[in-house]
Amino acid sequence: MENNEAFNPYSESNKESIKELCLWIGNNLDKNIGWTELVKQSGLTHTQLQFLFNKYYQTTPMTYIRKQRENSSKVSYAEKIKHISLLSKNN
Repeated sequence: MENNEAFNPYSESNKESIKELCLWIGNNLDKNIGWTELVKQSGLTHTQLQFLFNKYYQTTPMTYIRKQRENSSKVSYAEKIKHISLLSKNN
């Protein structure tokens, strides 16, 4: 969606746009993701992103990213512990 198109907050395509953006976020958690990257990646404005994240996820885009990073690091830590546990059982 281009920034200069009329924004319909109830359009079904918005839901798909946010889903695609969330997939992109998940694949780029190791990078510094700011508003510039979100706007560029989504083709939506700052205000449109705020509205849609609130509508579909009841949070802001930046909070969504922070929580995804926290969840990712918890999974990584759990995987490391599991790996260490398996190694110690084999010794």
